[in-house]
Amino acid sequence: MKVICLRPFVLCIVIGIFVSQVNAQSYKCELRPNGYAAAFTSLNQNLSRKVQEDFLVSISPRSFEVNENFVKVGNSQQVEVSGGDREKSFHVRVNTNIYRLTYYINIDPFTGNGNVYIVPQSYYNRVGPIRYSCNSIGKTSSRRFESSNSSRQEFNKLSTCNKRYVQQFLKGQSLYSGSIDGLWGSGTSEGLEKTKQLPAFKGLSIIKIFEKLKNNPIC
Repeated sequence: MKVICLRPFVLCIVIGIFVSQVNAQSYKCELRPNGYAAAFTSLNQNLSRKVQEDFLVSISPRSFEVNENFVKVGNSQQVEVSGGDREKSFHVRVNTNIYRLTYYINIDPFTGNGNVYIVPQSYYNRVGPIRYSCNSIGKTSSRRFESSNSSRQEFNKLSTCNKRYVQQFLKGQSLYSGSIDGLWGSGTSEGLEKTKQLPAFKGLSIIKIFEKLKNNPIC
């Protein structure tokens, strides 16, 4: 499509925003040499450097991939991006048995510099920046995110009992390996997408799937 920009700082910017919503960039980021150096100053200075480094290693990956929808570390399960502009900044919430963490990822696509700040729930200060080198690995369509977001909205309308029943059903079909906590996450999202391939749910929308699952003897 050819576009003539009569007012370049208005019309072209609006067009640029529209295009970026359709095709957003994906990045692969690798920890820079001495990538932890700037982050040490954000930690308790009474701790030894070894303890500080062990803590940083435990909460930050050496590499990761990120796009507008998900962050993925190695072969681990994808984690849904929960905020940011999804082009240069990405917010991700991660819950583990030890930590509840929020990651703030900022990427400069022109220089390839990536800065990550981490906010552990139990820690007063944010940790970072941890510095990464980020390279573009292509573009992703926003359709998958829109589908996931719609599914999340419908899931959140369910009662707590039905939310947990959905997760229990997914686990029973080997489509979900997370905890039965009634909370939306990438595992629940991916499990529901796979449910559409089951004979009893084939071709059904998420709303129809929820309607069938609500008709259960428990809730």
